[in-house]
Amino acid sequence: MHRESRENWDDARRAASIHYSEKMDELEKKQEEISAAFDALRQARMEEGTKDESNPRLKSERAVINRLKREQGEIFAELKPLRKEADGKIDKKALNDEYRDKCKQAVSVKNSRIYSRTAEQIYANFRTARDKAFKDNATMRFHPFDGTGYFQFRCRKKDRDIMVDGISVDDFMSAEYREHLRFAVESVDTSKKKTRIRIKAVLTVGATKASKVFHEFDWIYHRPLPPDCQIQNGKILRTRTGDKFKYDLVLTIKVPDSEVIAPSNLNGTIGVDIGFRRSGNTVLVATVMTDDPSKPPLEVKAPSEEVSAMEHVEAIALGFCYFIRLWGHQAGRLRQSIRGQRSFEI
Repeated sequence: MHRESRENWDDARRAASIHYSEKMDELEKKQEEISAAFDALRQARMEEGTKDESNPRLKSERAVINRLKREQGEIFAELKPLRKEADGKIDKKALNDEYRDKCKQAVSVKNSRIYSRTAEQIYANFRTARDKAFKDNATMRFHPFDGTGYFQFRCRKKDRDIMVDGISVDDFMSAEYREHLRFAVESVDTSKKKTRIRIKAVLTVGATKASKVFHEFDWIYHRPLPPDCQIQNGKILRTRTGDKFKYDLVLTIKVPDSEVIAPSNLNGTIGVDIGFRRSGNTVLVATVMTDDPSKPPLEVKAPSEEVSAMEHVEAIALGFCYFIRLWGHQAGRLRQSIRGQRSFEI
């Protein structure tokens, strides 16, 4: 839909301005020349047996690419005012409305067969990525699907005849939250060292029960929730790890506003901001402050011998990387010289 929308916009601009259309044809021709130049560079690398661009042939091919890119930049500069002029002659509202209608049809439950909450979140992520691509003047790249994804759900409870957002931690952990059939806690096992939670979720939806796909998940309750929080939303994440998948449950919670303590009631409280950062010739480990405004912040710095040891390790690492790069270049030259000889002795 994104590519189709961009093509529709470009066709409308071309129809509105002949100068824009001619300049776009020139740009497309230049992009084809750049693509052919990169193909020639790759072919030269294979034939020469090296990627080192100090090689005369590779250096010549790179010069051609740089020249073509400069010419492409000049075309972009000439195209910018022409595009602005063409935009003033087209019906932007009709193009945007057509795109939005197609997006709404795509995310509808009837067409996508995805729970509406998940479809809305997918559409929101797509809009964010699309807006960022326009802002950064970048190209959206659509990766092949590898099974990674998520199921979005919303926690709500019935209060008489209305639905109330959010459930308490007690309702969640006591397995009493069963009103929202798309996501229900089946059981909570506290007999083991770490609590286990079994959840039943509807991953796909449909008009009939037979068209729905139910699945049960078992999770380790490794991070306790604040007892006074309210669980608003959740997400079941599926991430590929090698040839298997890892499932995680991520909950969005709402915590009550914390009580603000007046500075006069702190009674000698000390605040420590831990963070490693450079400070002159040493490393700043933390900053300590008290509630006494007359006392300046105290900087905790690492001992000089530890800093020198860290720098020594960094120097060794940089030297090792330089050695590997140098060895790679020398190995490439040796391989090239051996290929140029008809016979050699070891």
